[in-house]
Amino acid sequence: MDSVGASVSWFDKIKKEINETNSDIETLAQNITTRKTENDRKIIQLLKGIDFVSSGLSAEILDKKTNPNQWCGDLQYAVEILINHLTHDTPRGDNIDMSEIDRSLYLIARMFEGAVIHGEVETAFAAKAGLMNGFFNIRNKIFSLDDNVRDNYMQACKKYLDSYYLYIAVKNIIDKSNENLRRKQDNLAGEFRKLEKNKDKMAYMITVSPELVDQLSVIQQQTYLQSHFMWSPEIVDLYRMLVEFRITQSGLLFKGYLLEAEEKRIYFYKEIATKLEDIVRTVPVPEDPDILLKLQKMMEGTISKAEKIDSDFDVLGNMMNEFDKKLQSVGRSKQQSKMFAGTWSDIEKKTGEQT
Repeated sequence: MDSVGASVSWFDKIKKEINETNSDIETLAQNITTRKTENDRKIIQLLKGIDFVSSGLSAEILDKKTNPNQWCGDLQYAVEILINHLTHDTPRGDNIDMSEIDRSLYLIARMFEGAVIHGEVETAFAAKAGLMNGFFNIRNKIFSLDDNVRDNYMQACKKYLDSYYLYIAVKNIIDKSNENLRRKQDNLAGEFRKLEKNKDKMAYMITVSPELVDQLSVIQQQTYLQSHFMWSPEIVDLYRMLVEFRITQSGLLFKGYLLEAEEKRIYFYKEIATKLEDIVRTVPVPEDPDILLKLQKMMEGTISKAEKIDSDFDVLGNMMNEFDKKLQSVGRSKQQSKMFAGTWSDIEKKTGEQT
């Protein structure tokens, strides 16, 4: 695949993921009008509805203050500032179509609301910064510009806010992925503990039945299909359990590798978020006629970086596929004795610890 094709493929893929995740709020954003005063009313209503009391964010995050004299934490304080600003803003601008900019700001406000509800820290602070920047450093400047400057500036602001929305949405993917990964890691750790507990039980069973040790030692190099008719029922059951232990352990190890792949994917998004953060630090200014070109070049650099990281991730994915193929063969009779022997070694160690 050529470089351009790979870049477009990645960019389309991540935008599709964001559109699917945020389809509800993107539909709501279509209600933004060409009238500033009407949009102000919608955004004020949205901000006033944010429930910090029932927030999924921790008290430590909610109480975090840049200025100790604030009556509340930074996140809620920003909302109060914005509500006050929009409520007391001089009625103006309804003759200027700012619907594209207001739609982006509305989306960011919705992202902020969702982050507060679901306890998504990175998303919340990124969206807060986007709102403060968007209203005070971008939107307010539009009204004072001459017509010959305003159009170019508004185009640059639209692209800038699109990048900011993309940045916040990627942060949201990271937040959700981290929470999902943590939950899976906890579940996997629980499954490993359960497996070790079952091994301990078997080790104890063997310690109280010494005759089983000699019998198990004899059959280590035998296969079930060839020799099981000569084994006692107890040995057949133990052999089956030992093989199942090894298969379970291999499956759990594979789950662990899959989680490592998820960690790699999160790293991919973190790298993209870092590049997007570089873009949103460059706030458009009316006096810069080349701001559109600069934003475009920065975005191309971000896509190029993403292409390289995504390529590395594909290599990891191919490796995982190969491992998966090998794992499928563990049920064959030829491998069963190896599975048995591997687990028997673990049981022997546990038996020695219990005696």
